[in-house]
Amino acid sequence: MGINHDSLNGANNLIGGGDGGGEEEEEMNNDNEVDAVSSASEMGTGSSSSSDSDSSDSDSSSDDDSMSSGDAVGGGKEAKVKVKTEKPEEEEVDEEDPVIKAITRAKEKKSLNHPPDLLLETIPSTLCFHPQLDQVAFGNYQGLIQMFGYSTESNQKLVECMHKDAAVRAITFSLDGQKLVAAYSDQTLKFYDVEAGLKLERTIKNATTAPVSSLYIIDEHLLASGDDDGNVLIWDNRSQTPNTPSTSLRLGEDAITSMVTNIDKRVLVCASEEGAIYALKIRGGKVQVESEIYDYEFNCSCVFKQEAKLAVGDGKGDVYIFNWDEFGKHSDIVTGIGRGEAINAMIPITEKIILSGGDDGFIRAFNFFPQKYLGVVGKVGHPVEKMDVCNDGHLIASIGADETVKFWNVAYFESMTVGGGGGSKENGGGGEKEKPQKKEKGDKNQDLKKHNLPSSSHQNASDFFKGLAE
Repeated sequence: MGINHDSLNGANNLIGGGDGGGEEEEEMNNDNEVDAVSSASEMGTGSSSSSDSDSSDSDSSSDDDSMSSGDAVGGGKEAKVKVKTEKPEEEEVDEEDPVIKAITRAKEKKSLNHPPDLLLETIPSTLCFHPQLDQVAFGNYQGLIQMFGYSTESNQKLVECMHKDAAVRAITFSLDGQKLVAAYSDQTLKFYDVEAGLKLERTIKNATTAPVSSLYIIDEHLLASGDDDGNVLIWDNRSQTPNTPSTSLRLGEDAITSMVTNIDKRVLVCASEEGAIYALKIRGGKVQVESEIYDYEFNCSCVFKQEAKLAVGDGKGDVYIFNWDEFGKHSDIVTGIGRGEAINAMIPITEKIILSGGDDGFIRAFNFFPQKYLGVVGKVGHPVEKMDVCNDGHLIASIGADETVKFWNVAYFESMTVGGGGGSKENGGGGEKEKPQKKEKGDKNQDLKKHNLPSSSHQNASDFFKGLAE
């Protein structure tokens, strides 16, 4: 997809399923099994008789509808007729019916093209995809790390390991996927051998002065850790004292929320909860640039656009854009991506498209250069706390405040282009100019009504009814 990830309700909701229809039909059949009594004296032509008849007809129209013409009797004789109705046989579905075909197409569109939801034993605290294999690791607040293999058919637990009495704060794989590094709330760092089934290789106790808030693999030798007190440490496995950091810097007083670098590996950019970013020289171990302090906390960051741009998401739902190597002040700002709520995670899925997840439970896609909101990738019922992208970029996973891990297939972004006129189109077509639309005043429900992308479990009403004309 051109990005270096190492550096970094459907038709059934639109049309009812017919639930409850059988009960209603049975009630009507029971009502139709009535005694119908008529007499010739009640069939006179006077005005009073006519009025009574009209009233009777109105009150018992459903019963009369159930009677055949042979039910009418005369000659002054009373006739008692038992009307029997049988429950009609279930009609065969006409698969050529345009409505049925539209429903079928909608269901096929939502067919499983991603792993099923994964239900963990407890709420996860962090996640990380294996950089080469179809595997993903999770850590939880009880100190448990689990690895799963995933496919579109099922998920299978592969191995797990436990660190008692401390939560897993962050995990990351080495670039080749052979090692897994875990940071715990008791300031411990552990290094595991993945190929040996998470066999413990090395432990660094009291590695940090505060619990680790983020981990980042710089290259095959260097690991960076940031903690809740604003400290950044760089660890070098080539050192004669690998359990001692080669670089230790204090950046403010708030947690380091994310760290990124580019292919040059010269500068490590750290986002801070105090609302600032810091650019560190990796080899020199010094702060190169410190940005101004912004109004809201910086929660996440990523590089995009051939690694020439840095995007930073804040606690208000805005995204600040910095030119790489110009970290003192932002060059652009895109407001309202999080609809006024915090952005907690971002993934650059192509060179210009970034996915964001936040407190409102939405995962949204936004195109930069030109700026264009693309729509909803998915929606969960709780804040999206963390996201990650798989080894080949076609899947993302999200976690939050429950035990369920959601997977989303985002491969369609590879064939999506956004033209200068603001329109977007899949399959490599040029962008089409959009008609002006009324401002939606930040209504989040509008996203689920008409801004759903193919990965969303919700469907746009216009897309469904469009199928009727095909």
